[in-house]
Amino acid sequence: MRAVLFCLVIAAYAQARDVAPRLTSGTGLLTGIVVTENSQPTPVRNAIVTLNHVDRSYGDTVVTDDRGRFQFIAIPAGRYLVSALKEGFIRTRYGASRPGRAGTPIAIVDGQPGPSVTLRLARGAVLTGRVTTEDGEPVERVEIDVKQFVSIGGERRLDDATFDGHSLRRTDDRGVYRIFGLPAGEYIVVAVPNFGFHEAPSGLLPTTAADVRWARAQLQGAAGASRPESASIPVRPLQGYAPVYFPNTYQKSSATVIPLTAGEERSGLDITLQLAPTWRVDGVVTTAGGGPPSQSPSTFLVDVSGNSEGFSGVREGFGSRFTFDGVAPGQYMVAAMIDDTNEWATSDLIVGGQNASVSLVLQPALTVSGRLSFQGTTAQPADLTRIRMSLNPSGSTGAFNIQPPPATVKADGTFTLRGLLPGRYRLWTSLGAYLPGATSSWSLRSAMVGDQDISDIPIEVRAGGGVDSIVVTFTDRPTELSGRLQDASGRAAADYFIIVFSSDQRTWLKNSRRIAQTRPASDGQFVIRGLPPGEYLLAALTDVENDEWFDQAFLRQLVPGAMKVSLGEGETKVQDVGIRK
Repeated sequence: MRAVLFCLVIAAYAQARDVAPRLTSGTGLLTGIVVTENSQPTPVRNAIVTLNHVDRSYGDTVVTDDRGRFQFIAIPAGRYLVSALKEGFIRTRYGASRPGRAGTPIAIVDGQPGPSVTLRLARGAVLTGRVTTEDGEPVERVEIDVKQFVSIGGERRLDDATFDGHSLRRTDDRGVYRIFGLPAGEYIVVAVPNFGFHEAPSGLLPTTAADVRWARAQLQGAAGASRPESASIPVRPLQGYAPVYFPNTYQKSSATVIPLTAGEERSGLDITLQLAPTWRVDGVVTTAGGGPPSQSPSTFLVDVSGNSEGFSGVREGFGSRFTFDGVAPGQYMVAAMIDDTNEWATSDLIVGGQNASVSLVLQPALTVSGRLSFQGTTAQPADLTRIRMSLNPSGSTGAFNIQPPPATVKADGTFTLRGLLPGRYRLWTSLGAYLPGATSSWSLRSAMVGDQDISDIPIEVRAGGGVDSIVVTFTDRPTELSGRLQDASGRAAADYFIIVFSSDQRTWLKNSRRIAQTRPASDGQFVIRGLPPGEYLLAALTDVENDEWFDQAFLRQLVPGAMKVSLGEGETKVQDVGIRK
């Protein structure tokens, strides 16, 4: 069981620190060995070991020898993360509780050897099976999509699995697939027929018994025999192949969850493709006045039921009229957009039992505008036109969920983001990335719309209007919180996670600037830079899931035992922390 540890303040003080330049070389030394993770570990030869400085631009890579040994020499002093990787194994980090977790930084001192490091590599798991048709014939070139259950923002979700790039993701001529290099976890598997919607006609006309009876009736009529009056042309719905989840279901919710342990091979995950009735969706795109658009729109059919992996939308050429053939039953959104102007239209649709027609009326794209402000001790950047501003979708933005084009800031510091669709967005700026030299010290301080700071809270852009008068403020006085984590006896406590989060629950969002996680180095030292000024809570934990620190329910559990920390504008605070159970 994960233990949440309460924090006790030992000392708090501020001190000035200079920004360190890029590192070149030093006199530190680090040695270690890479072995397999099992009851009888064996050395792993030719494993790739990587050393990366935690805070600065420095790194190195070596390969283990026949006895699994490695060494890094001439290392500059600092805090480093060490990881190892080899094909067929799962990448591991030194100090991580298990693959995929954050590692423990290692403190390197000039002229002294660092601790001897042992990295344990776990073998990757394997999923393998065969894809056939209903009559048992193998199907080649079927793409296999593997989804893994992970914790994203503290919520259990399905995400794309990470595995070795050499895995056989498409079936071969025997219909066989083999996915290897998977970490331990829970998975689902879906077969996506590439020929169903992309490489061949998406609608197939089946020959049925009704067709045969009708054809015989036509032949009887041609021969002068009497033809039954009921022998009218039969309705012939199209058929097509849709993505199928193991074990042979079209619904993601009905897919079998496959648990895998480290190095396990699960075979026999066979999937049968079946022809299913499909339908036609057509329609027309018009302007608000009812006329044709001035430019040809792009049209999309988006499966919003979440079942059609690998089939997020269909583009059916250009023009004010559109047709989608071979549409499987389900919930959809039909959408149109003019690429140059981002004029848009959407309509919800349920497909099943018959063909459908849709009328889409274009609406104008939305805009967001504002200006930049600089507050600091140095002159503001001379060339503001090299700065880019953008809004990143926060969740789904209607039918499109596309990234709107960035805006170039004008010389006077004003900007206008155009082509936005209704939805929720998070603000992003490229100030540090586009401006070299001293200007890279500027960082985002706030983005105000009236009295609301949207730099950490998504902005809502609604249909029928935009947002103006955003004041985006930058500062060259970033904060820094550092210190030493130690146990009750005063020894360094490196085997912990440190979570720092704002006391304002409105900012408890995915990728919030006001939430940070770090691991102390082997000497217990930790540092967190760039938190916006404000009131924070600090907690130390023995273990934590990836991104769990962005989950509101998880953070609420930490509040009672967390330590309060205040950071002022440009403050550099050293906060030593003791832990007690």
